[in-house]
Amino acid sequence: MEILNKQIDTIAAKRFLTALRGIGKTTGIIENVKNCVDDILLYKKDFEVLVIVENHEMKKLFRRCLTEYYEKYVDVITMQEVMYKLSEFPIVEDKEGDVPRINNFQFGTPSNPKNYERYFVDPSCYEALCLKQMDKLKKIEELLWE
Repeated sequence: MEILNKQIDTIAAKRFLTALRGIGKTTGIIENVKNCVDDILLYKKDFEVLVIVENHEMKKLFRRCLTEYYEKYVDVITMQEVMYKLSEFPIVEDKEGDVPRINNFQFGTPSNPKNYERYFVDPSCYEALCLKQMDKLKKIEELLWE
């Protein structure tokens, strides 16, 4: 019975994550970024905000949704670029959370590091990571039951 409950929980979680697609999360984050830029411009003229999106397609979409006015204040990178940055840190198994916060990452070049005023993460990044991990767990479970 416990195994059946776990399977139902997994199915429900996957269905929930899948159901979140296309409800306007990216549109909402674009509006949040624009509002943030407008607010910061009240007291600062030289800054950038960082937006992390799921993949290159989303990066292109995000760029298309920004006007030239906002584009100069927004840097968009993919989740993979952040994952690559994370790979620069050693993995210490007993300290999995032993990585710096994203605002301490070195973006840009060593001679011209970027310091962002704010950070935004498109929720589709979380969805994609969760769905990938759930698929991996399902494959592991299938292998164990063979």
